[in-house]
Amino acid sequence: MSGLSSHLTNSLRSQAWLFGQGESLPVEPEYDTTLAEAAYALAKRWDESRSRDTSSLKFSKEDLDDFNSNQKGARYMLLLAMFVDG
Repeated sequence: MSGLSSHLTNSLRSQAWLFGQGESLPVEPEYDTTLAEAAYALAKRWDESRSRDTSSLKFSKEDLDDFNSNQKGARYMLLLAMFVDG
């Protein structure tokens, strides 16, 4: 059993996971941003609209109809960051 345990420990690089430093991880995470991209696009449209005449804006309540609560929250966080920074 100790041979298998030793092999698993080495192959998982547990020391790097537990005690590693720096920004690089032993395994790079991959995230699915499909849902977030729609929220980012809408937040970008809102941000870009700050310099335009309000009569030319084409925003509606329906822009958010297909968003789930996480997407709405992501959009609000982005907007807040844009308005605070810019």
